[in-house]
Amino acid sequence: MEDSARPQDELLVAVRKGCAVVKVNGRGSFKVGPTLKRFGATVIGKGCARIIFDMEQCVAMDSTFMGVLAGLALRVQREREDGQVVAMNLTPKTASLLQTLGLDRLIECYQVGALPETLQVCMANTLELEDLDATGGDKRESVETMLEAHQDLVEASPENLIRFRDVIAYLDQDLHGLEDSKSLSRP
Repeated sequence: MEDSARPQDELLVAVRKGCAVVKVNGRGSFKVGPTLKRFGATVIGKGCARIIFDMEQCVAMDSTFMGVLAGLALRVQREREDGQVVAMNLTPKTASLLQTLGLDRLIECYQVGALPETLQVCMANTLELEDLDATGGDKRESVETMLEAHQDLVEASPENLIRFRDVIAYLDQDLHGLEDSKSLSRP
C-alpha cells in the first residue's frame, strides 16, 4: 500500500449515554497507547459501561495497542457489572491478531457487517466523532503504558507470558532506568 493511500494514524472518539466509540484509523500502535489509556480511564470513571472500537479503517495493531484494549476491557468489567468492550468491523487480519493473543475471549469481536442490532443503535446514537489528540506525554508515560499493556495481555491470557516475558523485563528495566536518571538529576 502506498503511503498516500494509507489512512492517517488517528483516533476519533464520541461519547453518549454511557457508550464511548473509538474509531481507529491507520495503525493502532504504541504511539496512541497513552492517549487511548487516558481516554478510556476518563470515560470509565464517568460511568461509561461500553466502549466500542470501530476497526474498519485499522490496518494493523501492535502488542501495546492490543494490551491497552485488554487493560480497558479488564477495567470496565471490574468496575461495571454490565461493562463491555467491543471491536467491530474487524478484517480477517485484525480479528486474527486479537484471537492470537486470546483477546477475543475478553473483547466482543465482530467482523465487518456483523454488529448486533443493539450495538448498531448505540453507534447510531453517538455524536460526531472528534479527533483524540495523540500528541503529548513523555517518555516515562509511554514506557509505563507499554509495560502495563503487556502485563494486561498476560492477565487476559496467561499463555501470553511466553510471548512477552522478555518485553516486560526490558520495559521494567527501562522504567527503572528512567526513575534512576530522574533521581540523579534532582538537586
